[in-house]
Amino acid sequence: MCNYMEIADLLFLFVALDTQGNVAMINQKCASTLGYSQEEILGKNWFDVAIPASQRNQVRQVFSKIIANMTIEVEFYENAVLTKERKERIIAWHNAVWRKEPGTILGVLGFGEDVTDRVNAVKSAYESEQKYQTLLDTSVDGIIAIDTQMNIQLWNKGAERIFGYTKEEIIGQSLLTIVPQKYWEIKKKKFFEYQISGKGLAIGKTLELEGIHKSGKEIYIELSLSSREQAGAYIATAIVRDITERKLITKRNEHLTCVLNAIRQIGQLIAREKNPANLLQSACDLLVQARGYFWAWIFFQTEHHLFVSTKNTPMDVTKLQKWVEQLPLPACIQQTLCRSEPLTMSAHICNQHCQLGAWANAEANRVMLVRLEYRNQIYGVLSVLLTANFIVDQEEQSLLQELATDIACALYNIEIETQRHRFEEELKKSKEQAEAASQAKSEFLANISHEIRTPMQTIIGMAELLQDTELTEKQHEYVATCKLASEMLLEILNSILDFSRIEANRVVLEARAFELETAIQKTIHLFLPKANERQLDIIYSIGAEVPHRVIGDELWLIRILMNLVGNAIKFTTQGHVCIKVARHTQDFLLFTVADTGIGIPQDKIHKIFEAFQQADSSTTRKYGGTGLGLSICKKIVELMHGQIWVESQIGHGSTFYFTAQLVLPTYLKEEDSKPIELWPMHLLLADDCEDTSFLIKEHLQKTCLTLDRVENGMQAVEAVKHNTYNLILMDMQMPEMDGYTATRHIRSWETQFEHKHIPILALTANNLIEDNQKCLDAGCDHYLSKPFKMRELLQAIAAMANQDFSKKNQ
Repeated sequence: MCNYMEIADLLFLFVALDTQGNVAMINQKCASTLGYSQEEILGKNWFDVAIPASQRNQVRQVFSKIIANMTIEVEFYENAVLTKERKERIIAWHNAVWRKEPGTILGVLGFGEDVTDRVNAVKSAYESEQKYQTLLDTSVDGIIAIDTQMNIQLWNKGAERIFGYTKEEIIGQSLLTIVPQKYWEIKKKKFFEYQISGKGLAIGKTLELEGIHKSGKEIYIELSLSSREQAGAYIATAIVRDITERKLITKRNEHLTCVLNAIRQIGQLIAREKNPANLLQSACDLLVQARGYFWAWIFFQTEHHLFVSTKNTPMDVTKLQKWVEQLPLPACIQQTLCRSEPLTMSAHICNQHCQLGAWANAEANRVMLVRLEYRNQIYGVLSVLLTANFIVDQEEQSLLQELATDIACALYNIEIETQRHRFEEELKKSKEQAEAASQAKSEFLANISHEIRTPMQTIIGMAELLQDTELTEKQHEYVATCKLASEMLLEILNSILDFSRIEANRVVLEARAFELETAIQKTIHLFLPKANERQLDIIYSIGAEVPHRVIGDELWLIRILMNLVGNAIKFTTQGHVCIKVARHTQDFLLFTVADTGIGIPQDKIHKIFEAFQQADSSTTRKYGGTGLGLSICKKIVELMHGQIWVESQIGHGSTFYFTAQLVLPTYLKEEDSKPIELWPMHLLLADDCEDTSFLIKEHLQKTCLTLDRVENGMQAVEAVKHNTYNLILMDMQMPEMDGYTATRHIRSWETQFEHKHIPILALTANNLIEDNQKCLDAGCDHYLSKPFKMRELLQAIAAMANQDFSKKNQ
């Protein structure tokens, strides 16, 4: 590629403009021609910097046509450009649409040549043909003039070198003498149009065409045409350059690109295929598809000789199977097995060795054979059948040998993997017996500590409520002791739980401050190559309520995301993978990883988090993996005191959720110690949950706030119409009428009767960005996600009470 770019830098001026005309890429040759460095001109607007004011509108129209995919009208275009010293240079451009993928246009690509000197030379030559004849003859390019009858009147030494005709031989002859016969009719038609108007699609442009050498050989030329009027008729002048060598270089690069593509595809095949027969079959098919071989087959030296060929074989495979099962092997196979380098022979000779009858296609006349060898172990022979026009050089032979080595390496790895898998199965059985007692103990400790911790949390909560009641000094002491002992016991239970999990999983989590967005970006960066290869987008969003810095184990969080994102990419062939982070509770964050992949059957979801389990046994064969990833995620999420679950629909993708305790740095919580300033207000609570209503009432009784309660949205609307409230606490999920509908009814009633705006605080069990926005769109002023602490509720009420809602009433 580097050699290609160096050659391109010598041959072309190159500039890439985005859809606004700004310079996105420019090569050194182009920048130097304008007198700039690449850094000076990158990002600048091309029309403002490089196009004379008199031509800007015209060039912008050309640019617009290219963006509109009307390139046939302006594919070749010539115009003046301004240098840094504000001097004009004439550039002949070859333009093309710059695309990222079908349907997505990034801008315009321009490949140009500075023809200023050439154009000036031609103009000077016409002013005094005799005076500048020497200049014409010393020009490397061919210069040709054609009269009104399409006869050649001017022919310099450059034209002689390109086409092989001397001036004496060609002057007076028809232009069609140097034009391939297949273009004669179109040339005649276009020249007739030119005779009438003096205009044509090629005038003022640079084209790449084919020409005919005196020897009859077709050559590639680059042609720049200009026109002038003389004595009432039009004279056309052409400047011609032989670009045959450049075309060969381009074809060579296309060939190398094809080679690299074949290597990449074979590499992908080797990485995913674990069955030897399937590997060899797919390798044969890929060699035909990616390299353009006529046919490919592999002789595999196993216990029972195996013959594998491309599916669309032109030969009788049953005959081939017969000779590979016989001894001795055909001479071509024996010769190849004894050689380290590829063997090339005629298809006729190979046919005689194998006694298969005539080849199916007479154009396929050569065979290349190379042995499959890796680490001194020979697995068989790879052979390809080539057509007569296929280029076979040292690079092609090296490619085939490299691919053969890669295939042999894959066979070796499959063999090793099979042995390793057998060993692991035996080890697994032994290990299961040794770990059974330890696992049972760990699971028992984990389960019992969970069972005890739940009622202990209730004991602590009730102790807090009891502590706030009227008690004697002795009773306060008893309650404080009970609360302290309960918290200590809960801490012990948590420690037992952590110990049991760590003992079972050998994991110790760290608690360090880190940047959350950086961790997500690190994860995405690891999967960008694979995502780009599949043309998948990886996107992420972090809610505004999520802190920038958190405290937790960054490495294990990244590993969880890597497992989920990796699975999403593995099972998604088109679309995107999306990572979202939202605030779940005070110290917990909710992570979401969604894809547009194949989905998971509902009857399989319950077991995907179990060790060595996948949704389907065929998944392992098709996509790979051991089924441990999600099990590990579940364990680590649990160590982070979170939960993990999945929602999925076949054909519509999967969404994995997990929560993790990533606490805020201590200095961000100082505001919790500040007293909350409240004044007497009358509040309405709309919530159908008795427990939630009881807790809110109990806590508000200690404040100067009074509270009415209703059980659904319909009752809330009626209560607002008949009572005066300073603020409404609106649960968004209620029977009969939910909070969204009730809020919209209240806002409509306020507008209709010009009532003062009543602040509404949404109480929602959801905490995704779109759910919170849904509350605001319904007319709520703020939202609070469940579960919430009572201090958070009081802080929200105080903040809303201080807010100016006067603008909402205008």
